[in-house]
Amino acid sequence: MNDLQRNFCDRLIEIAMEYREAGISTFPLWLGGDRNPAIKSFNPYRKRLPTLMEIKSWFSDPRGMAVLCGVISGGLEVIDFDYWWPFPDWYRAVESIAVRLPIVDTPSGGAHVYYRCKVICKSKKIAMNSKLVKPTLIETRGEGGYVVGCPSPADVHPKRYPYVQTAGPVLPEVPYITPEERRMLWQAARTFDCDGSLEKARSKSKNQFQHTGRHRKNSWNTFSGDSRLWSEVLFADGWQSCDSVFWTRPGKEQGVSAALRPSKSGDLVLVVFSTNANVPEQTHGLQSYLAHARFNGNQKQAFAYLKELQR
Repeated sequence: MNDLQRNFCDRLIEIAMEYREAGISTFPLWLGGDRNPAIKSFNPYRKRLPTLMEIKSWFSDPRGMAVLCGVISGGLEVIDFDYWWPFPDWYRAVESIAVRLPIVDTPSGGAHVYYRCKVICKSKKIAMNSKLVKPTLIETRGEGGYVVGCPSPADVHPKRYPYVQTAGPVLPEVPYITPEERRMLWQAARTFDCDGSLEKARSKSKNQFQHTGRHRKNSWNTFSGDSRLWSEVLFADGWQSCDSVFWTRPGKEQGVSAALRPSKSGDLVLVVFSTNANVPEQTHGLQSYLAHARFNGNQKQAFAYLKELQR
């Protein structure tokens, strides 16, 4: 390692420590263009910040630096523009908010927009164009996702260009925005979805789970695939969600505690991740959820309740 590389490594260690002090989790990436983690798993750092010793160990040799999004990093999300052309119009539409946010130009010609919010979900595609070779125009990096951080070496990206911050507070300073401001950023980004590409992609994914066999004839099965009823029940029980897919348990201000997923039969089920939720940490149909959340585990009472809802 030459002196220039050594100086860069020392500087990257200092910056990774600054991210840690700002409450943002990081981990190392291999160079060579694949942007893959240079550790066995980054999952532990979704629950805790790296130690100072880990940071020194990771970045003592040339590595890229990943910035981990999600609750561990104070509700950090990043809007990822894969192409540059939507960005100027998007920025003008939400300038009063975007002007306060860190913006990074990416080697692919796009941009990363950083913010923190108490409302957060997993990574989402926001705008697509199915006619392009790379159909995703705009997406987010949320809970469990990561982006390449500044100032990683240029060799971390296949184009060998650096990630450069061009506007906003100097990273790792990332301001908080309100849930309403977050909604406005997303809403402006969705206007660039072309020909309903995003809805078509969602519909194709949903159709993969449609049930082709005989439906069961118990009354609660009718409700298991009804996302509106699931939302009504969960909101009534104190759960919170910004998209009716990822849910935060009662008594918690942010973070993903559970998610609604289609089962193999096509019914919606609630996959609970939190050990502190009002139901066990497992997968629940609507009857199972109601039995545990409202009827002390009594399935018969939950079934009777659903029969009443059916009337």
